[in-house]
Amino acid sequence: MSPVDFRLSCRCRLGQSRAVLAGFTLIELLVVIAIIAILAGLLLPALSQAKQKALGTRCLSNVRQMSLASMMYVGQGRDVYPWTFTAAVGGAGIAWFNFIQPFLQNTNVLLCPTKERQARKFTSTYIFADDRTVSGYGANFQIGGCSFPAGNWLVQPLKDTGVANPASTVYLADSGTRAVDTTDPLKCVTLASPEKAQSWVLEDPAGFGGSYVTGDDPNWAGPSVRHGQKSNVGFLDGHATTLKSRQWYYHFTPWLNPALGGESSVSAKPRGI
Repeated sequence: MSPVDFRLSCRCRLGQSRAVLAGFTLIELLVVIAIIAILAGLLLPALSQAKQKALGTRCLSNVRQMSLASMMYVGQGRDVYPWTFTAAVGGAGIAWFNFIQPFLQNTNVLLCPTKERQARKFTSTYIFADDRTVSGYGANFQIGGCSFPAGNWLVQPLKDTGVANPASTVYLADSGTRAVDTTDPLKCVTLASPEKAQSWVLEDPAGFGGSYVTGDDPNWAGPSVRHGQKSNVGFLDGHATTLKSRQWYYHFTPWLNPALGGESSVSAKPRGI
């Protein structure tokens, strides 16, 4: 091959390479971008659902740990459940989560990860506990009672022998909704129920603190349905599960009543009234 022929051959190959390296056309780029957008649209909801499921699983673990911690509190010679709260003049005091803290790994267990993310929308600054501890869960008032001399309130906490059906009596749950006092479980707590800022006392909407549950008081509430329209619920035998509120929460619910338990078909007034 002559030098001239060699140069011509190199130029041809270079031209071919440049043609190859010219890249995609505008239409091809737009098609690729559209495909990526479609795939992102399909994946993002799945990722969001996976994230919410992970938060729900973490929350369920918290509820289980707190339920077991409450049993340990009872088992250390006390024979009674923790006070739901004790308060002096002025309103501040000690709550159930203060009593069980020695039996928990850390105070992060007291905080529902989903509730923490929702808390940004609240402006309330009132905190009940003297040590400024807060919780995203509510304890069954009918189990722990309260001592509040300034309000002339005294409902003694129950002994463990005072619970008829521990496996079907709710002690802890995701809490935070302003419930409606109704016997219709489909209307008592719904996705449209207003969410409260604090809510660490769980009570029957017709119970001792029912007017606070159905009103704006930030401490008393019904269950929150913040985990895929469900709540994580802990029972007095230490187990925890995820339930829809309509399965267990309504006017004179046996699930909160220590004399009945959730499997009971008998109706009775809540303890304390």
